[in-house]
This record gives sequence, structure tokens and C-alpha cells, in this order.
Amino acid sequence: MEGNPTMDRQAVIDGVLDFMGEDTRQSVGHMMDEVINQVAEATPSLDQIGDLLVDLSLLAEEAGGFAHRLSEAEITADRVDLEPDLALIAVLAEDFGGLHRASDGWPLHLATLRRPGAGRAGNLLVSRELRGPKGWLADFAPGDLVTFSATRGMLSLSRREPATPGAGGGDRTELVLSPRVLERLAAAVEEAHHGDQVPVDARELLAAGLIEGWLTGDGELHGDAPSGDEAVGVDAVPFGEILTAAGYEIDGTAVGTADSWEPYVKVSRTIRLLWAHQHHDRDGLDALTGTVDAFNAWCDDPTTTPDPKLLAAIHRDPEVAFCVEDELIDASFGRHHEMRAFLDRFETPRGRRAAVLLALRAAAAEADGDFDAARDLTSQALAADPLWLPAVEARAREVSVRGNLAEAVRLLQVARTHEDTELQTLRALQKSLSPDTPRNAPCPCGSGRKFKQCHLGKMELAPLDRAWWLLRRANEHFERYGSPDLDLVVGDGERSPLPEGRHLVEDAWLFDHGGFAAWLDIYSSMMDDADRAMAESWVSGQRPGAYRIDSAEGATMTVSDLTRGGDQLVVTRRGEGHDYLAPGDVVWMRVLPCGSLWWTGSVTRLLTSAEADALTATGDEHPPESEAGALERFRIISAIVDVPEVTGLGHPVVFCIQSWRLPPGLDEDEAASVLDDVAEREHPSTWALRGPNFDAGWLYLFEHRESGEAVGSTPDDDPDATTESQGEAGTDPLVSDATGPMTLTAVCRSIADQTGVAAMVSERFAGAASIYALATPRRRRIAEEIDEKVMREATEGPDEDWMDDDLYDDEYDDEEDYDGDWLTPSLPVIGVDDADEFGYDEDLGLG
Repeated sequence: MEGNPTMDRQAVIDGVLDFMGEDTRQSVGHMMDEVINQVAEATPSLDQIGDLLVDLSLLAEEAGGFAHRLSEAEITADRVDLEPDLALIAVLAEDFGGLHRASDGWPLHLATLRRPGAGRAGNLLVSRELRGPKGWLADFAPGDLVTFSATRGMLSLSRREPATPGAGGGDRTELVLSPRVLERLAAAVEEAHHGDQVPVDARELLAAGLIEGWLTGDGELHGDAPSGDEAVGVDAVPFGEILTAAGYEIDGTAVGTADSWEPYVKVSRTIRLLWAHQHHDRDGLDALTGTVDAFNAWCDDPTTTPDPKLLAAIHRDPEVAFCVEDELIDASFGRHHEMRAFLDRFETPRGRRAAVLLALRAAAAEADGDFDAARDLTSQALAADPLWLPAVEARAREVSVRGNLAEAVRLLQVARTHEDTELQTLRALQKSLSPDTPRNAPCPCGSGRKFKQCHLGKMELAPLDRAWWLLRRANEHFERYGSPDLDLVVGDGERSPLPEGRHLVEDAWLFDHGGFAAWLDIYSSMMDDADRAMAESWVSGQRPGAYRIDSAEGATMTVSDLTRGGDQLVVTRRGEGHDYLAPGDVVWMRVLPCGSLWWTGSVTRLLTSAEADALTATGDEHPPESEAGALERFRIISAIVDVPEVTGLGHPVVFCIQSWRLPPGLDEDEAASVLDDVAEREHPSTWALRGPNFDAGWLYLFEHRESGEAVGSTPDDDPDATTESQGEAGTDPLVSDATGPMTLTAVCRSIADQTGVAAMVSERFAGAASIYALATPRRRRIAEEIDEKVMREATEGPDEDWMDDDLYDDEYDDEEDYDGDWLTPSLPVIGVDDADEFGYDEDLGLG
């Protein structure tokens, strides 16, 4: 066995204390339990089971295989549901470097799905699935029992015959567990929920069974495995079938009894509230949780009368009132009329305390779409207490909708701090309406009248400024009153993994799901003519899709609409966020009418060729503006499409700089022409082909900096390491001084052989690397600087301010205003082989 996946918790604590001096031990010894708890909570692959700390990654590998019965839906969709049979395989997929298909090293994608209200008791349903390339499960049939096993990041699948009665195919009989297994499983559940009678994590149960021996695998972990009725082999019987046979119910990642789900929802709701609002004092938390609990109880029984004292403590702290308002709006999503009815059950107090209840009623009315009632209730709240901040904020939102910029700024100066980003932005817009012209000077318009008699306070916002403020108001409305899980609703249960994901979600919700049109319906009658005209043009004229940049000068770009057949547009953009774009780049954006030009909207994403191909291909099946086409585009731009996120590990550093889908029927001469064109533009170091030949394959371009043996070269002791090589040394059309063939298989074998992770103790980890995926020229420049910083810090100590001072402050003063191509580098990895050189501890891998 390569290593022990378990460590005694107390032994770890004692070992840490032994390294400390006597004074330090006395001062921190009592904190070690909490420190261990926090470390385990923050480390995905580390869990506490009883008195043991368990390395789940090592446990998953050494347990051997895990059985799972594939369904037709999984095979068709090229995905594998991981819960609960493969819960420990999910741990390996989360681990550094992820999982790759063993046959060719193709990266597999772990998706975590969150579906609000889809659980057994209306709770959030969380599940995970592993996604692979098209057809990767085609060798299996529905109902096949398949064993999944992983070693060093490589996942192997094998069909097997059932090893025990009842674990087989369509004619399988009911699985009957021995009393011993049932007893041990019940004890593990009891240990996991600590007596709270709530559902527990399937991963923890599976790990407990393997450690305690009442579950077994076919790996080294159970060389002396119990036999007969003492244990069940999870390599032959899916864990989900074991749980079902024992009478447990499965709900995504959770396992529980039939009567455990409803209490779980109530407990988790309270825990979430306490965690999210822990900055409040005890009285504030009691008021917050008490009000939300009272609302939920009233929804179950509308005849109840809430305690009038619930809101009494809120008037002392407007921050608590804001939180109560937000939580009630979230809790009543889709039924805001119930929030209004609940608040009407309270008797309105006298004096300034009335502002608390009146402001809450105003928020409920606005959420319910009754803006007239909201305006009247806000006025009543301000009459009771002119400085009650929730009411001041509500009035600021109202005047913003009306386009009264000056009044919005005045009100926000009362409710916000001077440093507030929105307040500063609105002040800048207001300044653009009031040029530095004295009141009694001639008006700049040339009318001959004094400025105060002509255009003072009457100038209109420039189209670009108006567009920005209009979209900002719509976004604020749906951030406040839309679904509390917008990204999950829009993304079919999966949060976007991209840094710009939040902007993509807002954009899709507003324009693909009808949110902007609904906002316009509610507030249209209150808007000024210019705002209304621009908003209506967006509903009918917005154009989402893939665009090629033909030219970029100053604040405008000329682009070709690839989604609609090449129409050319002149697009204006805001700020400095798009400086990285250059002619020839392909981007996704939703352009919106803006005066005589078009505006880039809320988010622009630089596309790989694979993404651009997929986006433009949706037009073949769905019209660009159809709902189906819009959602398909969103799914494509919300995740990397079939492109390896990790292309190399170890020396040299490897970048995947571009990917291309080659057209069907391409012969080698045509392919050479394509490669010449690509080489002239991208200047890659080498290339790899995904597919049996150039016919409809995928071409990947790589760049690497030499440092010793080239990635992909064949080791002397492994003559078959490059069995899928596309080219020979010296003949690669993209490499002038080729050092050996480089294929995806070889790269991924390099991952398996050289992966280094300094955070965990294991002989599996060796080597040193920095990884950067999908590198644009700007990313590569920053990557080089990061490498230099890493090496310098390893020898000279940390330079804490380098990220801000050297790379970002000069380009992006405000992260909120930047929605482009963020760099997301992985962490550098220093392995045990480099411990001596860099002063790392060889046992722990820590500096």
C-alpha cells in the first residue's frame, strides 16, 4: 500500500505541539481542536471520521474500484452521475489536476449542480456529475454494471459481471444485507449526524465503511478484507443500492431517513442565516431569525398572529432592517403577495418605530410589482422617520427609475458612505451634466442666454452614459427582487466556473429570460422619454452572438456578426476593459442599440476557436433570437467547450494557446495550408491533434519554454508512451527546432507521472510546475512575471504587494467595472524533489 489514508486526530495534535516551544504550547494548546476542525473544513480531500483524519483522495485510490450502474440518460448525455456510488471518485475529480480518461488522457469535467427547491423537502438539491467528450461511454449499454477506478489522475472504466446475488442486471433480485452490515451502517449514520437526526453526506458514509471494513473494494486498502456477511464489496455492488436496501433515502449528496428531511431544512435555514449575518449582535440575530421563522410558520398556517415584539429591536439598527428585508424577499420568492399579507398582520406602531414596518411593507409591495403602493408606503415611512435608511434607499431607487440623477445622488449621500462605488459613479455622471460653466455665464449651447436660464440642470446624459445607468438600474432590480439563485436558474443548476460568470448570468437573465422586458413593463410609465425609448430599443433590437473584430480604434470597434452572416457594425465600449482586444479576435457579446452606434453591454468574452465554432453552429438549429438558441449560447459561453484546461505539468511549462475544429473531409495538403495560416498568426511551439486523422479532428496549439526534456518525448523505459503521436521529431510543420513529438496522450501521461502537490503528504506527489490554461498573449506575459515572482519568493521571501502593484492597478482600478478576459492562474506547485533547493520540509511539503 502506497500510504496510510488515515491519521489519528490526537496524534496529529500532539505532533504539532511537539514542534512548539513550551510557552507556545501553553498559549495555543487549547485551540488545537478548533484549528484541526477548520483545516478539515477548508480542505476538500480531508475529512474527520470518528477520531481519525482521513485523506479521502488516497482512500479513493487505494480502495480500488467503485461499482455504478449506467443509465441510458448518462450514456446519451456523455455524463456519469456521481452520487452516491462514486462519491469518492468526485473527490479525485476535485483534487489538483482533476481526472483524465486513462485511454488517451482526455480531461474530464466535474460539474456540481445546485437546484433550488428540488430536494425532498423543498431544500436545495446538490449533486455532482462527471462529463467527458462525446461518445466516451458509447462502449457500454444501459444497465451495465461498470467499475470506476482512478490512479494518479487517470480514470479507468471496466464492465463487470455482478459478483454477488442481487447486484446484477435487469433480472437482479432484491439485495439483502446482513444484520452486521446494517448495524455498522446505522452506527456510521449516527456518528455522522452527531445525534441531530438530519441527513448526512454520502461521501462520509462511504469513507467510514471502507475504513471500518464493513465496505470493501478490490484495492490494496483491503488486502485482508472481511469475508461472508461481515462486509459488502462496493466494487461489485453500487453504494446507492446498499443504502436503499438498508432503508435510507438518497437526495443528491445527502443520505437520510424518511423523517429526517423536514427538520434538516429548518436547521439548515437557521444555520445559513446565522452564518450569513454573524456580524450582527445577539439581539439583531434574534430579530432576524425570529422574523424569518415567523414568516415561514405563517405560510404554513395563515391564521397565526406573529409576535408584535419581533420587529421592536430592529429600529435601533437599520443594518438589521436591511437584512430582514432581503431575507424576507428571498424567502417569499415567487409569492411576494404572501410577504405583504404577513406584514399586514402586524399592528403599525406609533412614532418613529412605524418607519420599520412601513419600509418593510414598501419593499414587499415593490417586490410584488405594486409600485404605487410602494411609493405611498415609503412616503409614510419617511414621514415617521426622515432618516430611516431603508426608506431613504427605497426613495433613491424610485427617483433613479424616474431618471432624476440629482435627487438620487442627494438621497444616496444620506444612505451610503462617501466611498460607495455606486455613489461615486453617479456623482461622476452628474458632473457630466453640469460643466464648469458659471451660473451667470453664457450658456455653452450658444443661445445667448445665461447658463442658469437655459441648460443648467437640463442637459441630457450622453448615450453611452445613459446606456450604462439604464442597465445598472435593471440589474439592481433583479439582484434585489429576482431569484436568490439566479445563476442556478439560468445555468440549469450549475454555477458558471468563469470569473465573468456573474455578468453572464445577469445578462442571460435580463435578455434571454425576459427579465429586462418585465422590468420595463413595471416601470415604463415612470421613466423619462429618453430612457424609455432606449429601453424599448433594447428589447426589440439587442443582438447577442459571436463577433469578429475587424478594427479597433479609440473607443469604437468595427465588428462582423458571425452569428447572422457577417453583418458589419460599429460598436462603442465603455472604459479600459477591452484594451486587450485586437483585430482578428472573436468575442461573444450582446450589442445593444446606443444612439447611432451599438454598445457592448454588460459582458464581453474572448472566445477560443472551439467556442466560436459552437456558438455560430447554434444558428443552424435555432434562430439567433429564439429562446432555445439563446439558452444554448449561454451554456456554451458559461463553460469551456471541449478544451483541456490543463495541458501540461512539470518542465517545461506548457500553455494551450488555441484550439481549432477542422472541417470534415480535410486532406493532408489542405491541413498543411491550415497549419501554415495558424502558425503565421499564433506562433505556437508545437501542436497536437485530437482524432484519428485530420478529417474533422481538433487541433490544439501549445507553447512551452524549454527546461530539460521536452514534454512528449519518449522516455527510454517507455517506448510506447507516444502511441498516438501526430508527427515525428524534426517534421512538425509548426516547430523549426523540434525536440520530439508532443501529443495530448504524452502530455497527460506527464501529468500522471510528474504531478506535484505540496499540501498533502504522499509519495504520489513529485516534480515542480506552474500551469496556465488557454493563455492569451496577455496571459502569457503575466504568467512569465508570475513564474519569476514565484522563484524569487522561494529564495528571498514573499512580496505581498506584487499582484496589485505590478500587474493590475495600472489596468483595472475597479474590478466591478471589468468584465473581460480575467487571468486565473493556478497556484505554483513545489514538490518533494525540490524540497532541498527551496528550503521546503520534505515530510510535509510546506515551507
